[in-house]
Amino acid sequence: MEDETQIKTEIKKLICDSCHCEIEEGEENIFDDIPYCETCFDDQFFCCSMCEESSPEGESHSIYDTRYNRINVCENCFENHTGYCEGCGEYVHEDIYHGNSMCNSCYEESEDYNNESGFEEQTFDGVALSNKLGRYKEHTSGVEIELYCEENDNLIYTIGQKVNQRDFTIGFKTDGSLHDQNGIEIVTPPMYGKAIDTVINGICDSIEKCNGFVNTDCGLHVHIDSQKLDDRKLY
Repeated sequence: MEDETQIKTEIKKLICDSCHCEIEEGEENIFDDIPYCETCFDDQFFCCSMCEESSPEGESHSIYDTRYNRINVCENCFENHTGYCEGCGEYVHEDIYHGNSMCNSCYEESEDYNNESGFEEQTFDGVALSNKLGRYKEHTSGVEIELYCEENDNLIYTIGQKVNQRDFTIGFKTDGSLHDQNGIEIVTPPMYGKAIDTVINGICDSIEKCNGFVNTDCGLHVHIDSQKLDDRKLY
């Protein structure tokens, strides 16, 4: 009986293939049916950020994910779910690869995108507007709204009808965080007082009318004039 018990105990013992230490049952890490202790496994393998499977460190590839954050992926995911951008010279996740040798961000800066985007970028002279509003005592604020809209031309026209363009010229442009040609960023000039409500309400009503929508790609930025604020008021 003692010999049988001893044999069963020895069978349960595992030896790390790398450092040859003894591994307690339940604490082993297995790769290709080979056991490793936790320390050796962490040193020699990584978890792919796409498929979440373990792979040898030597097969790690660095790419940009859908938010343009750098991640490490395995050989299989690299070969089947990434694309090479000739614009920035980086490999990117397939969801932000446009398919014409460019990532979405680089494509949106290309002439091809400007020809296909469905609207011409419009900007305003922020310096001139700031000078124009500088005589007022009120602090000015500006807003940038990112969204998607399949009716970009109609959206631009509708905002033009809603907002007094003589006093507040609204800017329209693309943004690298928006991943297809329906993405648009609406940029207000510096505003003050009741004009803020008028412009923002006009923009929001236009977005709703033209079926604009947002998702996790989109952001909202609010800029507040601080020229007349001292350190005490800022903090």
